[in-house]
Amino acid sequence: MKIVPAIDMLSGRCVRLRQGDYNDAVFYDRSPLDQALWLQDQGFTRLHLVDLDGAKSKQLVHQQIIKDILQQTKLEVDFGGGVRSREAVEWLLDAGVQWINIGSVAVLQPQMVTQWLNDFGPDRFILGVDMLDGKVKINGWQEEATMLPEQLIAQYTAMGIERICCTDISRDGMLKGPNTALYKALKASFPASKCIASGGVAGIADVLALEESGAYEVIAGKAIFENRLSMEQLKPYC
Repeated sequence: MKIVPAIDMLSGRCVRLRQGDYNDAVFYDRSPLDQALWLQDQGFTRLHLVDLDGAKSKQLVHQQIIKDILQQTKLEVDFGGGVRSREAVEWLLDAGVQWINIGSVAVLQPQMVTQWLNDFGPDRFILGVDMLDGKVKINGWQEEATMLPEQLIAQYTAMGIERICCTDISRDGMLKGPNTALYKALKASFPASKCIASGGVAGIADVLALEESGAYEVIAGKAIFENRLSMEQLKPYC
């Protein structure tokens, strides 16, 4: 299992939201590029990069920051936020993004996403399943979808997507522990999938619990920014 550090961007700055609430944000002094360089220096090889402005506006916003991180680090980047067009997909892949997270667009425009999978390959995409009270949330977590999480996952795993990033929004940014039961259930229902756990990691005990749950990767954001996880603890998972 690997720990994947997260950088969420809002107004060009590093930020963490509480439960996806744009009005409840904590900004950090280090720029996204400086944070990415620092993470690389600590031994990380992966990065989960999210454009919150893009998620809300439904288009790419921070292209220059994305370019800077890709050009000035060797991190393998998975990116999400505002990917709603073929042009955005092509731009991101050309820029060097390894994986593109698709969430809202996978729910709202499945025919278009199916074409992307056929043209670029399902191995270049991560299905983002953002949940609150058992329901899928879309458009920057501002709206509720009618499709159940299990239906969404089954639809896209049948098309070849292996990586599923599942976020329990009620835990995200709260530092109160992850929903390990959720990830155990996903592993049981979709054993061939690579489940990426997101939301709630507050310390090393949470990392160990998620490893036991069968998670393939664990995304940690606020716990790293606020030194709840030391680099010594994270070293085996880098």
